[in-house]
Amino acid sequence: MSTSNRLGRSVDRARALNSILDRETQQEEDDLKQEQMHLKELNVVQARAVVLMKSLRLFYLALGGFASSAVVSLFGALLVVYVHGWVVSAVEFVALLVGMAGVCSLIAGCYLLFHETRLAVTVLEEQAAHIQERVASRMKQTGSKK
Repeated sequence: MSTSNRLGRSVDRARALNSILDRETQQEEDDLKQEQMHLKELNVVQARAVVLMKSLRLFYLALGGFASSAVVSLFGALLVVYVHGWVVSAVEFVALLVGMAGVCSLIAGCYLLFHETRLAVTVLEEQAAHIQERVASRMKQTGSKK
């Protein structure tokens, strides 16, 4: 899934949680645990959105770095024919630096996506545990009524 799609999904989830929290507040539910879970999830969704924005910036920086490196390398290849010495070495060095910036940005962006995925999985695990707890509680109540 692309990073921008993930960011969109994160924003959509934040909006859905806001809607749930508004509804719960209006209905004055006293299921405090449920509201706390939604608030915690909302905080994680916000953190995910921030991480995704950072990784998206890094991927764009990497793309720009790779494109710039290619252009500077082509410029350097043209200079080799006409100019010799330190000018060509300087252009080669700039191309190397820009290319390395692209690689570093790509690696950092991938790390942030890994971190965002861990956040998402943590929230899913907490949701599953909460649902299992509610189902077990309902089953216990149903069993005691029989």
